[in-house]
Amino acid sequence: MNFVFRLPRAIAALLMAAVISLGSLIRAQLQMYEPVSAASAAVSGEEKAMASEWFGLHILGVPRGEKAPFNFAYGCKTFRTHRGEWDVSLAGSREEAEKTSAVIQMKQKNGSLLVTCEAVLYKKYPVCEWTLYFKNASAEDTAVLRRIRALDASFDVGSEQSEPRLYYSKGGVNTADAFEPLTCALPEGIPLMFDPGDGRCSNDYMPFFNVNGGDGGLIAAIGWPGVWQAGFTRSADNGVRVTVGQKSIRGALKPGETVRSPLAAVLFYEGGVMKGQNVFRRWINACYYVNNQRQLLAAGSIEHDLMQHATTDNQIATLNTILATGNRVEAFWMDAGWYSGGETWYKGRGSWRPDPVRFPLGLKPLTDLGHAAGLKHVLWFEPESVDPGSDLYDREEYLLILPGRETRLYNFASSEAAAFMARLIDGKIKEFGLDIYRQDCNINPADFWNAGAEVTGEMREGFTENFYVTNFLAFWDYLLENNPGLIIDNCASGGRRICLETVRRSEVLWRCDSCHDAVAEQCHTYGLSYWLPLQGTGTLMLKDLSKAEAPNRDRYTDVYAFRSCLSSTLILSWNFSSFASDRAAFDLYADYVAEYMALRKYFTLDYYPLTPASTSAGRNLAMQFNDPSDGSGVVLAFRREDACKQTVTVRLNGLEDGAAYAVRDVDTGAEQVLSGALLAKKGLTVGIPEKPGAVIVRYSKVP
Repeated sequence: MNFVFRLPRAIAALLMAAVISLGSLIRAQLQMYEPVSAASAAVSGEEKAMASEWFGLHILGVPRGEKAPFNFAYGCKTFRTHRGEWDVSLAGSREEAEKTSAVIQMKQKNGSLLVTCEAVLYKKYPVCEWTLYFKNASAEDTAVLRRIRALDASFDVGSEQSEPRLYYSKGGVNTADAFEPLTCALPEGIPLMFDPGDGRCSNDYMPFFNVNGGDGGLIAAIGWPGVWQAGFTRSADNGVRVTVGQKSIRGALKPGETVRSPLAAVLFYEGGVMKGQNVFRRWINACYYVNNQRQLLAAGSIEHDLMQHATTDNQIATLNTILATGNRVEAFWMDAGWYSGGETWYKGRGSWRPDPVRFPLGLKPLTDLGHAAGLKHVLWFEPESVDPGSDLYDREEYLLILPGRETRLYNFASSEAAAFMARLIDGKIKEFGLDIYRQDCNINPADFWNAGAEVTGEMREGFTENFYVTNFLAFWDYLLENNPGLIIDNCASGGRRICLETVRRSEVLWRCDSCHDAVAEQCHTYGLSYWLPLQGTGTLMLKDLSKAEAPNRDRYTDVYAFRSCLSSTLILSWNFSSFASDRAAFDLYADYVAEYMALRKYFTLDYYPLTPASTSAGRNLAMQFNDPSDGSGVVLAFRREDACKQTVTVRLNGLEDGAAYAVRDVDTGAEQVLSGALLAKKGLTVGIPEKPGAVIVRYSKVP
């Protein structure tokens, strides 16, 4: 007798996902894209029409009986399969210059649950977005609500000739390959599932996904600073079903309660992968950076062990030295450790007042001094972590407490606690005169959210997380509303809390805690630029860089170390107390900073990877940033420590075939005039004689 062993479908799906993920890590190293021309890089009328038609059918069409792009289970039924049990109406719409807004309401015919879909169509970009809200308007508990999918829809992105592929990115974990771009084929009929693996929403994976069918595709993006889940399933005809939601939520709503879904966004594009990526970047620039986000050159001194040994006197000395260096610094940076309560920066969190011994007059004298010189002031907080002995540690009604954990989580799931923290931090911003509120999160909140009723007081699965996320976003909204001009710096052990909802309210000034190593910094700029125009990192002088931070630092040159860190925002983490004794080094780095400031604008514009992604010290890496408004741009090319090739040939993007371009090596001054067709088809050969070496090439269209 022959026995045939068959794996259960769920187990097979898990194994298949594991194999696909492993394969994607390999294939990502080899993945490159066809160059994008200037004409094809522009957002087309056809793309905007695609989004408008989809919005009209799948959002505005829902009250007319069209299939909704979302779904949820209520009681034993889903909205989609029992649509007739709901009254669905267009509750409101509004036309503005930049967007169309619509509100769809779904009310049970024989029940108390009111579901609202708030949706937006962007007119200048091919993007639709929406969020679902669930409210119990009665005096009794609702039935059980579960499986909320803000997005559950199928898209025709493939064809008989071209199977769709998924393009996505690693999250912001502290490794050299953080934000690494990945790709994989989608298996037919088997969902490929993703989640962040942490309560910080970009820990394992970024919450942004590009599905390309060869001649176009879509980007699905998520706004949920919690545990989201996204799924992608290819059908037999090469269509793709996409699902997005909070990973786990299940329970009845109590009278008056409201929960919400993640924000879901869909962007439509024609052409190749990088066309979609740059439409996404342009949309983020135009429509999401609306709360004071901007590029910054900040500076702070490293010799005080963060701010653990900072005092009024040494910070005034640092500030004056920063000004004396002549660099065009725009913000003064004070990181963790300025507060009372502990011998290390992570022992006093929860006491958000300056150490009275080190700062007897508070922090206002420092911000006043900086403001007088035209500098903004950055100050670090971590309100979610509460350490033993701190001011908030015994406010147990405001905390989530895990047995065996010293550090407690401030409970934003409590509206009272969230309101208290909003007033507290708002008061500190005003008291200190802060311009940039830097919020870190070095704790995994999901450990507390999912710890059960003994910790959270909540029996319903996912409700603590939902209330926490809702109140956390309202906390940031409160700070922005009450402090005009405020910039929020979003840090969570680096870039681990990036999603649409946080991008709308903040920017990432410090993208990864695994920084200063040259290869890691190059890779972080390369990978995160797929999605974020604004991102920052720190740069040390080579003389202050340790082998622990950069094992190959003895092989670096100053210019290689500095250029490896280039990004849209830069923090000069220098030892400013050595300025008087080492003027030559400061003068050298001042030249580097001036060079950077001359090309900084390009880092927020269109982005193109020019070589495959690689963390290998034996591989060269290159990338391009292009200004579509005038045809100018910059190429960064790196020859790493063990790379044998002295040149790299790269095909440039965003150019006009019939135009001529002046191409100049910034170091040698050598310039040549080449056609756009040649640069895009045959490519530009960049010489990198030094090993390791970093070359900057600038180009501009010849009038």
